[in-house]
Amino acid sequence: MRVEVQPSGSPQPSGAAGESPVTVRPSKQRWYMLLVCFLYSMTQSCVWNTFGPISTTSKEVFDWTDANISLLSACGPIAFVLTGPVFSWIIEEKGLRVAYLISSTSTAIGTAFRCITFKKPTVTWLITIGHLLNGLGGPIALCGPSAVSALWFPSGERTTALAIGIVGAYTGLGLAFIMGPNVIPELSNKSSEADNGEESSEVKKARDAIANYMYFEAGWSALIFILIVFHFPSKPRHPPSASAGITRENYWDGVRKLSRNSQALLVVAVCSMTMGVVNGFASLLNVTLEKVDVSQTTAGWIGFYAIVSACFMSLTVARYADMFTHFVKEVAFSLIAVALLAFLILKLAFMGVIPKSLPLFYATIIIGISCINALNPILINLACELAYPVGEGTTAFLVNLSTNVLILIVLLIMMIPNIGSTWITWALVAILAVSVPILMLVKVTFNRLAVDLLHTVTSTVSENSKE
Repeated sequence: MRVEVQPSGSPQPSGAAGESPVTVRPSKQRWYMLLVCFLYSMTQSCVWNTFGPISTTSKEVFDWTDANISLLSACGPIAFVLTGPVFSWIIEEKGLRVAYLISSTSTAIGTAFRCITFKKPTVTWLITIGHLLNGLGGPIALCGPSAVSALWFPSGERTTALAIGIVGAYTGLGLAFIMGPNVIPELSNKSSEADNGEESSEVKKARDAIANYMYFEAGWSALIFILIVFHFPSKPRHPPSASAGITRENYWDGVRKLSRNSQALLVVAVCSMTMGVVNGFASLLNVTLEKVDVSQTTAGWIGFYAIVSACFMSLTVARYADMFTHFVKEVAFSLIAVALLAFLILKLAFMGVIPKSLPLFYATIIIGISCINALNPILINLACELAYPVGEGTTAFLVNLSTNVLILIVLLIMMIPNIGSTWITWALVAILAVSVPILMLVKVTFNRLAVDLLHTVTSTVSENSKE
């Protein structure tokens, strides 16, 4: 199929004067690009979530408090807020390759920093710096999948490709929940000192296990960096769809246009509010469940199963959204309603209104996290449709910037002395309840998809006329 697109962004039928025809053909390389995108998102997310699942042991080994754990989790959102606009500009103006090279370099150096020494108090500073450096990769790990799906995949695969890229981040969170607590032993003796005042053998063993964990993550991050250096082109030789071949708005013009697009901003608000609070809750899951006598290992398994379920549900919902595009709003309402019910039951259990039980914790947390994470790719894709021809990287950046601001707020609140963590479940319930009327105001239109359909019809008519 051959079509033409004007640099201004207006698609034209084949044969328009003054324009060279553009071949629309999906590249087989798109699956390699998506795999690398998935692996980097997984790596960056896993590194970010390193210490949340092993907070109980880490506090004993390094003399940390809940504030230290919250600060390490906050490094990601802090770095995102400070550098996100720069990386968003890089994606739109310099291309995917430059963006991913800078980000993967930052993650590799950050993980290496954490391995320099494990002696107190230096280790605290090095790990914090390492997490800030890894946080610099957050904008690309979270926003990159939107650009990859738009530049490399045809319209019938875009939401699915976006979901696979985003699932990379979920997979990283899940791996941290399962690897950390099973590699790092939970201390049976809560005292970090032996009877003679020296560090106990159990603490030394736990510190060595943390060191080996850090070495592994550093080596893996270096491997992903090498993979991106080896081969990661910015775009395919031929666009996979008509809209992918159309020049997007200039970055700053796109930002201004997006800031005036009320419909896209409503979707951004719902997506960022739900994901921000849920991700803040997930990163501090062990800290929260510790208050109801759930062990570090059990909390890790709950988090792991929640993320695995979220991955499968995200892919399933995204594929459904690709096949039944016009029902995306109804799907979003359903996911929010189920998550709201799950987190409300969890809060009532924490309050003692209904009996507490481990199966209840498993069920409500897994269902709630799965539904909200499945909501993420379809809302980001909807925001990109409403914002088009603003670049997908710009739109995804705004979603993730807002999300990270909310995560940061949650983590900063957790750093307030004696604040506790039970308040966060009320925040989850309130945010989900508020999201429903906001989403009702959205008038769904598919601007980007309309361009692809127009070209499909134009091409078919053109080919039939030639016959």
